[in-house]
Amino acid sequence: MIDQLRVRLPNKPGALARMVSALAEAKVDMKALEVSDRAGDHGEACLIVSNPTAAIAALKATDHDFDVEAALCVEVDDRVGGLAPVLSTLEAEGINVKQLYAFVSRVQGKSVAVLLTSEPDKALELFKRKGFYLLSQSAIEASRGPDGNDPLVDHLGVDFIW
Repeated sequence: MIDQLRVRLPNKPGALARMVSALAEAKVDMKALEVSDRAGDHGEACLIVSNPTAAIAALKATDHDFDVEAALCVEVDDRVGGLAPVLSTLEAEGINVKQLYAFVSRVQGKSVAVLLTSEPDKALELFKRKGFYLLSQSAIEASRGPDGNDPLVDHLGVDFIW
């Protein structure tokens, strides 16, 4: 599982820019970002970051309203219908998808999907049992495993876009 930050923002010009600036000042690299309008008066930014601890401190220091949520980061085939096996696997076990966003990967033929589900622990075990490749929090934080590989760097490259 990985940590996703869900930040509630006033639906006003500059609110998103202030959040992004606070994270940048704290040297927090955003790896994935989804922004949406909610009910007109506020919006939400859902993000995966390089250092959740530093991000939480920066958001608290700037009085942002946020939650930390457990999410799954699943590698999928980058082809027509590539996401279907992931979703079919969840459906077969009665697990609902609450949120999903995806991004293109630098790994040839692969994309990455971030999912929040109704039963994250059950979904995690199910994905492992079915052989899906899941990125870990340590991969997102750019720590290298014993083999020297960094799965997220493999996906996104060293020059992150945020």
